[in-house]
Amino acid sequence: MEGPKVFIVAGEDSGDHLGAALLEEMRQREPGIDGVGLGGPRMEAAGCRILYHLPGLSVMWFSQVFRRALTFYRIFRKTLRWIEEESPALVILIDFPGFNLRLARRLRRRQIPVIYYVSPQVWAWAPGRVRSIAASVDRMLVLFPFEKKIYERAGVPVDYVGHPLFDALQGEEGPTEDRDPLVGILPGSRLQEVRLGLPVMLRAARRLASEVPDLDFAVSCARQSFRPVIERALADLPLPARIVEGSPRDILRRSKFCFMTSGSGTLECMYFETPMVIVYRVTPAAYLLSLLLKTSRYIGLVNVLAGMEIVPEYLDFRDRSDDLADEAIRLIRPGPDRERCLAGLRRLKAEILEPGAAGRAAEAVLQAVSSARGEARVAR
Repeated sequence: MEGPKVFIVAGEDSGDHLGAALLEEMRQREPGIDGVGLGGPRMEAAGCRILYHLPGLSVMWFSQVFRRALTFYRIFRKTLRWIEEESPALVILIDFPGFNLRLARRLRRRQIPVIYYVSPQVWAWAPGRVRSIAASVDRMLVLFPFEKKIYERAGVPVDYVGHPLFDALQGEEGPTEDRDPLVGILPGSRLQEVRLGLPVMLRAARRLASEVPDLDFAVSCARQSFRPVIERALADLPLPARIVEGSPRDILRRSKFCFMTSGSGTLECMYFETPMVIVYRVTPAAYLLSLLLKTSRYIGLVNVLAGMEIVPEYLDFRDRSDDLADEAIRLIRPGPDRERCLAGLRRLKAEILEPGAAGRAAEAVLQAVSSARGEARVAR
């Protein structure tokens, strides 16, 4: 018998990972589930029929959004039309709030059930958005315990499922005690992040190399298409660094220290117990906007979850490379600063590491699918 149809929207690489893991877990429990949606290669490999490949279009900040507004508008209209015509049992929206919250509002008017998986960072930016979410979605699936409390206070049905990243890391070799003299440079998974942040990281790394001898450097390249940008940056700011395409986990496992762009990668760095400095470089306009909208004291997930600064972090439009280098020197050398950072990372890891997130999310989705199908039968 043909199983229920679910529509999944993932607009970024991280969402593509989550969507693939979710669909795989759902099919283990209900093999006939039919997944369709917007996503990337991982969701496609998991058996999802992809209408549009979105992760490659992922953008950040307003100038980039405006440039591609027409493309996103066309995809939005066609997506809405497909959902209306095909009437899936449920729509699952994964992060990507600029697109997905607008879609959720339109689907609510049409009484199509919506589950939102991965909360927008309402705790850091625009907390008033919780009210909009409450009016647009049927249920939230959140990754962190403090997010569950936020939505419960707003009266939004919510399940805390944990972070699926830790499921993927369970099969990885854990942190090593004897680290290589390696410094990882991870400029991000978005082209804009690489262009803005990498030069600052490289300047900091060059000074680090001049003050701490015999270090090796590796630059993570999240996409093959980013390689020319990274190569040009290394030509402008020469550093004896190799470029590593694909997963950065081997870099994180072996490094004594990392320069990290803010994002879920900082949780991977925490898992491998690697001291880091979090860097998020933005345009001057975006920085001014952040001053108006930012409500959380911290931007890095490890600091947000710890409720204190266990690793240094910088959100700025200026060149803070000297500050980054100072922090790196302090954290890469043996001593109380490095030990304090390591202790904080290990403590946080012990508190939040909880495998099985994708399975819990799949069970919550299938329960919602069952409820939606039951309501549809009653309506008929």
